[in-house]
Amino acid sequence: MIRIEPREAPSRRLTIGVPVASALLALLLAAIPLTFAGANIVEAYREMAKGIFGSMFAFTEMLTRATPLIFTGLAATLAFRAKPVSYTHLTLPTIYSV
Repeated sequence: MIRIEPREAPSRRLTIGVPVASALLALLLAAIPLTFAGANIVEAYREMAKGIFGSMFAFTEMLTRATPLIFTGLAATLAFRAKPVSYTHLTLPTIYSV
């Protein structure tokens, strides 16, 4: 029988460290194609930051384009946390069609 136990509270170091490490890993992984393209990585990241935070219009345009992606991620997270998803409607017709 499965017993559900409450999760221990994560440490402050873990709460801050995981997002920071994730961001640094994302920057590192994004540097790989930039390196293959022959771009200066520091200059490329500086231009990206300038493109996002360079003006109020650029910042609001970034938010306009990112909002649907953020809401899509939140919707998927909510759906999987609620666990109403049943894949039997996909598997049973596949099995019976053979």
